[in-house]
Amino acid sequence: MKKNRANILYVDSCEDNLLRFSQLLNKEHTIHLAHSAADGLKQLAKIDMQVIISDHCLPDITGIEFLECVRAKYPNAFRMIVNSLKDVDSLIQSINKGHVYHIFTHPLDAKELKQKIKHALELLELSNKNKQLLEDLKNTNKQLQCKTQELENQIESNIKIQQKFSGLLETAPDAIVIVDETRKIILVNQKTEEIFGYPRKQLVDQQIIKLIPQRETSENKNQLENFFANQQWKIHNTSMELLGLRKDGQEFPIEISISPLITIDGVLISIAIRDITARKDFENQIRTLNEELEKRVQKRTEELMMAKDAAEQANRTKSIFLANMSHEIRTPMNGVIGLIDVFQHSQLTEDQQNLLSTMRHSGINLLKIIDDILDFSKIEAGKMNIEKTPTSVKDIVEGVAAVLACSAIKNKLLLRIFIDPMIPESLISDPVKLRQIILNLGSNAIKFTQNINDKNGRISLQAHLQEQQEDQVKIRFVIQDNGIGMCKDTVAGLFEPFTQAENSTTRRFGGTGLGLSISSRLTDLLDGTISVESKEQEGSTFTVLIPFSRLCSSQNSGTETKIEQNTINRKLETLDIALLVHDEENRHILRQYLQHQVSRLDIIPNADKITDSKHAYHVIILDNSNDVDLVLARNKQQPGELHCRIVLLTNKNGNEADLTDIKCNIIQSNPLYPSALLKAVTTNTSATIPEKEKPTGTAQNAAPNSVRCSQKTAPTTKEAETSGHLILLAEDNAINQDIILRQLNLLGYAADVADDGKQALKYMQEKQYALLLTDCHMPNMDGFQLTDAVRASEADSNSHIPILAITANAMNGYAERCTDAGMDDYIAKPVRLQELTKVLNKWLPLPNASPLTNTGNEHPGNTVIEVAADNPNPIDPMALTNLVGDNQQTHHMLLKKFLTSAASTIDDFHTAYDEHSIDTVKRLAHQLKSAARAVGANKLADICVSLEQAGENNGWEQINTLKPQLDNAMVLVKMHIEHL
Repeated sequence: MKKNRANILYVDSCEDNLLRFSQLLNKEHTIHLAHSAADGLKQLAKIDMQVIISDHCLPDITGIEFLECVRAKYPNAFRMIVNSLKDVDSLIQSINKGHVYHIFTHPLDAKELKQKIKHALELLELSNKNKQLLEDLKNTNKQLQCKTQELENQIESNIKIQQKFSGLLETAPDAIVIVDETRKIILVNQKTEEIFGYPRKQLVDQQIIKLIPQRETSENKNQLENFFANQQWKIHNTSMELLGLRKDGQEFPIEISISPLITIDGVLISIAIRDITARKDFENQIRTLNEELEKRVQKRTEELMMAKDAAEQANRTKSIFLANMSHEIRTPMNGVIGLIDVFQHSQLTEDQQNLLSTMRHSGINLLKIIDDILDFSKIEAGKMNIEKTPTSVKDIVEGVAAVLACSAIKNKLLLRIFIDPMIPESLISDPVKLRQIILNLGSNAIKFTQNINDKNGRISLQAHLQEQQEDQVKIRFVIQDNGIGMCKDTVAGLFEPFTQAENSTTRRFGGTGLGLSISSRLTDLLDGTISVESKEQEGSTFTVLIPFSRLCSSQNSGTETKIEQNTINRKLETLDIALLVHDEENRHILRQYLQHQVSRLDIIPNADKITDSKHAYHVIILDNSNDVDLVLARNKQQPGELHCRIVLLTNKNGNEADLTDIKCNIIQSNPLYPSALLKAVTTNTSATIPEKEKPTGTAQNAAPNSVRCSQKTAPTTKEAETSGHLILLAEDNAINQDIILRQLNLLGYAADVADDGKQALKYMQEKQYALLLTDCHMPNMDGFQLTDAVRASEADSNSHIPILAITANAMNGYAERCTDAGMDDYIAKPVRLQELTKVLNKWLPLPNASPLTNTGNEHPGNTVIEVAADNPNPIDPMALTNLVGDNQQTHHMLLKKFLTSAASTIDDFHTAYDEHSIDTVKRLAHQLKSAARAVGANKLADICVSLEQAGENNGWEQINTLKPQLDNAMVLVKMHIEHL
């Protein structure tokens, strides 16, 4: 809208008048036309009209009546009327009442009309301004009234404050002096008179310096002068200590606090003065006492430092003594246990065997006590370091369960484990410390749990994902049992060292009472928490919450393991599985492991439902061998539809079903390892279940293709040399020496043993050997150099001794290298009894030798059961069976020897690692690999293979990653062997 352009309403029943009115004004204003009063009122309701003009004669009411209505509703509009001046009285009356401001007559004069409209708009504008001025005047008046009231209130308040101030001033405990900015005193209180001895009239109008000593060098005077000169008094509650001066000339210590007072007359300064003579006297006394105390503390500190040095020296001496004594105790105890193992292979009565078993068990318990004391001493001395390496929670829990399973089965206890499938595969922590915590708590659970009356003892190990963040996850480990439990008082002090549930616990169950204390302190080192809930005769639940860091991309997470796991996951996604498990707890665990991974999972209540079902499952999981018959029956009914694998869970070492016509994976459910379960579900069956009827004494745990033979009586080396069957074994590893020598004796051969090629060559110059068995990698002279020397010595004669290589690398081109070097044959490590028999029958057969068989006919009961599922134990129990037969006493003896030898090799490895000697690292890894593979420590051997390869490639970064894995695997092997 342009400036001064207004909304104008014109009401007239004559169309021509309306048109003329519009033509006269539409260029300057916005014209609104109405034919009647009613129409005009409607438009007024919608649009704000500045000017309203109406004809006197309207069809519904008169123009004056219309404008009267308009004034009532819209009093601010300017109203005009068009009239022929016939009804002058009415118009005058209407003007007097204010209904009409101007009158027009027909015909409308353009100039007059525009002039009056302009005048009307100016009047409206002026009226609006007047109204605004009036409103502003009213508001100003209200504000003045409010301000006046505030001032009156303030004056009244000031009067009250002044009265209170006067009262407070007189009753104040300190002297109060009010001065102006020139430091002239204008007011004092009664306390000032008392402290300084002046009457008020002698102080008022005097300088404040009158109360301060006037000596020329007075630091007090200078300090106060500087204080005022720098206007520090403007800072509220500023205080200082000075000397005051009484009227009688006495000086005394005072403390003054200065604050500004804002008044109408300007700024005044309030000085509060306090006599601090008593306080200074007291401070001097305290100072004297402090000086005396400091001298005494210094003397006592010197005495304590001397005592501390003496205590630390004593502690170091104790630690050295403890370490030495522990070593000294370990050494003879290992010898005692080793000799007991040797005695157990002697011809002894059953009673003597029992006595030796008791002695061996006691010796192992004593070693465990020594280990606990050493661990506790390391923690107490702050020598226990925490490593941060890739850690698999699943591997740790399964490994601990494998160690505990032997004791659990021996005590007829049920061991259950659960590992949350949502836990990431690999995290960062200290796996050795974590394993020790869980193993200690699990061992305790087994120790204090028994089968009593109708109560079956059970232990469970659980790992749950508690929470996860971008860079960290927290995992809750729960170790639960239903054993003897504890009371509240016992629980309160449970994690204190050398504490057990009751005074008789040590006598009843053994132990040092350090296990839980060690677990608690290791948990603290891992930034975790440990708690326990327990009730007497109901059992205990230990909960350990540990934070783990996530594995970053630069850290090695075990690529092979990850690829294997990804392969299993892909296979699971395609499988339809039927779950026919009667054990409710196992069924719940299996459902958690499988329901989010497989294509379809059906819970089948009984075997009839499988028989009735038309769905072709890929895998059927059972826990009752009797149900297998129904599955077999269905297979006969629908041979074209059932191409499934059967996974049978069993608490026994063998099975009772006749499944010779169907492949089946058998896995142990006490405990049920998730890795074994998933591999059994996703891999093709590689085993069959033997006959239903098995003779007594069955070798339940024999491996596939196990060898059974009648043990022959081995000749002496002299007898073997005379008969032309003496063998020379060149091998640097003591464990391999012992195992191969026992294998040869088992097969009826005698042999001499050389530690390296040089010694073997010397022996061959002294004796006549019929065959040479040589390791390829030995110090001083290896197998290839030995072969060259032997073949060189044979060049001038027609003799030829068969040389058989023993190599761990037969699949990597070493077979060809052996034959090219002049060797006649080779045997892969670890040396299998069956393979050794084959090559010996080929190159040095014994007279009347009977072939080895797999049937076990020589020893009734040696039926072989082939088990498909992977064994999570750190030691494959079948490895030594395949090497030296199934004599468990021989197995234990060899494993103990391996443990001693491996510990020495690991120590040498650590030294080489610290010295950065990659050749020695590679050699020791090869040496340990061979011995580990021989006794079935396959995971340990695999790590050694990776270390050996890293040594070949000068890969220190990979060696740095593999070293903690080697230590972890060795700890697990050690724990397993010691718990046998």
